[in-house]
Amino acid sequence: MSATVKLPGLRGRKILITGGLGFIGSNLAQKCVELGAEVTIYDCLDPRSGGNLYNVHDIRDSVELCHQDIQDFSRVSQHILNKDIIFNCAASTSHPFSMREPWIDLDVNSRGVINLLEAVRRFNKDACFIHLGTSTQLGPLQHKIADEMHPEFPTDIYSANKCVSEKYVLIYARAHQINAAVVRLANVFGPRASIHSPEFTFNNYFIGLALQDKDITVLAKAPR
Repeated sequence: MSATVKLPGLRGRKILITGGLGFIGSNLAQKCVELGAEVTIYDCLDPRSGGNLYNVHDIRDSVELCHQDIQDFSRVSQHILNKDIIFNCAASTSHPFSMREPWIDLDVNSRGVINLLEAVRRFNKDACFIHLGTSTQLGPLQHKIADEMHPEFPTDIYSANKCVSEKYVLIYARAHQINAAVVRLANVFGPRASIHSPEFTFNNYFIGLALQDKDITVLAKAPR
């Protein structure tokens, strides 16, 4: 995005991964451990999200695990102290759920990010802060390529709140000289993904159906 982050080598670095028991966070934790980092995983295991303790079973003895919520400013601030890098993978990630429960999505995806940014600003301004965004912030493509200058017309509350939280990160980077950046991800698939529900990335759900030898139903608009 428009902020540039300076990311040091990972060996010996103290890393905090919020949402580290989820699909993206657990894969990131695995790689950071392989590269010699000291990893702390911070995750509340919200049953409405895709976190799973089994995702880190093979590195459990190599990480510190904190079962806590980013909405608790005091607790998250304690874990941001003395960290070199913070990866924010914590989110309420379901598009349909965000439409059913917009307040919950707002609290996690907007207020929770403010908590992290304020903790960095107040207590650890030397840390690198990497925030995960999503390509669905853009909404329907207006033109190709979907670069950073593409207009944003999100079509659900989750995507709208991810837009807002991205702007928070970039504002803090500019206004408070925080070493921060956003990475927008699109249709990510792979190991440790939640495959039991279409609420979490349709492609991983389809893969799960295929692995179980079940039918895959695809709905498409009829041509005009």
